[in-house]
Amino acid sequence: MSPVNARTGEIEHYLFRSRALAATTNGPALDIRDYDGRLAFTAVSQGCSGGTTTCAVKLQHSTDNSTWTDVASGTITTFGTTSKGACVGFSCQQLRRYIRAVATLGAGTAITLTVAVRGYKQTTCL
Repeated sequence: MSPVNARTGEIEHYLFRSRALAATTNGPALDIRDYDGRLAFTAVSQGCSGGTTTCAVKLQHSTDNSTWTDVASGTITTFGTTSKGACVGFSCQQLRRYIRAVATLGAGTAITLTVAVRGYKQTTCL
């Protein structure tokens, strides 16, 4: 269950949650079929260490949760050795049904990464 902000109704879902990575990693898929409007993607890290000390974080989407393609302008940020945070937004209509984050690490690099998505689910009136 994803946390819901009681005041705004906004839902937050983690694609990576303070996860230590030592190799290029695909995050879990999120089905955004029931979301409406814009989604905000945030990436935060304390910085990379070792190796080439770079980590690029991008978004991918899929219609079937199997075949993935990069989202146009979907690179959230590239991390270096310092702490950093970045945010990008997309309309749900720009994205296919499933989304995930991909962290691409340089050779020998390690990072602890958090990537979150925030948005609103559609509501139905009775």
